[in-house]
Amino acid sequence: MIPPPGFAGLVFSGVVASDLLLAALLEVRPEESCGGSADVIYRRFLCELLALVRREAEKRPSGANTVWQISSGRLFGIADLLRAAAREFAGVRGRTDTPTVAVVGEIYVRLNPFANDFIVEKLQQRGIRVRLAPLSEWLEYADCLGRMGYCRQGLAERFRSTLQRRIIDLCSDIFAAGMGCRFHDSVTDSLEAAAEYLRRDLWGEAVLTLGYSISEWQKNHIDGVINLGPLECMPTKIAEAQFFHFAEQCKAPVLTLPLDGESLDPQSLDNFVFEIQTRHRHRSSEIHRSNPRRAESTCKDAGAGDTLPAASSA
Repeated sequence: MIPPPGFAGLVFSGVVASDLLLAALLEVRPEESCGGSADVIYRRFLCELLALVRREAEKRPSGANTVWQISSGRLFGIADLLRAAAREFAGVRGRTDTPTVAVVGEIYVRLNPFANDFIVEKLQQRGIRVRLAPLSEWLEYADCLGRMGYCRQGLAERFRSTLQRRIIDLCSDIFAAGMGCRFHDSVTDSLEAAAEYLRRDLWGEAVLTLGYSISEWQKNHIDGVINLGPLECMPTKIAEAQFFHFAEQCKAPVLTLPLDGESLDPQSLDNFVFEIQTRHRHRSSEIHRSNPRRAESTCKDAGAGDTLPAASSA
């Protein structure tokens, strides 16, 4: 069966929305006021999102209707669903200063809990908040390459690209307003951050892995990086080689874990977490000394342009 003209816009909206629901869960879970409440909120709204997308898909949306849904900001009802989710996540969020680690790397390994030996849960059990590079990052990257001229784009492709950026901005702004946190970093920012370490004509996951991590570090959203990939994965190895230089120059803790189906070494994870927590305490004490009022903020990325001092070595 041939999908209707508006199907791609509906599905992309759903993918971006599901990424943001997961990001909100990972943000709130380490400091939730009532244990398990963030998971309950996440599962309920994810089920509602899937049901909503299914209902809208059965209506076989036309191209014109999809353009109206995106331009009006309704997004097939997804916008209202995300506003409600953001309010509920904000309602159960505590006020603790938790160290944060970016989990990046090969798209399947980082997003499949079984494939990465449930590393997100293991980090959270050790008192670490996780920022997980989203699935939609790759879709945005493919579109970005087209806009940069690496792929031929006609009028239809440029219009589709504009709609795609509109969807990302709409969904991201909802959580920024509802929770005070902007979970989505533009792929353009990632490419700019990676340019110091990788040539611009190198395409693929190595660029995103490195660029996302450096961009988050420069904005003081994270305290360290875990880079995941299958054993002997070439993009993972390229990123690992450049992470060595990044870590040396910026004093950033970076751990690369090649995965081959075996369980993660708990000692390696414990050592990494110890370093993250030590550096975070040191940085927090510096913030308190330099500006006690700023230190009261619980969201590292609340407020555009309001950044914290760079993390320093312990």
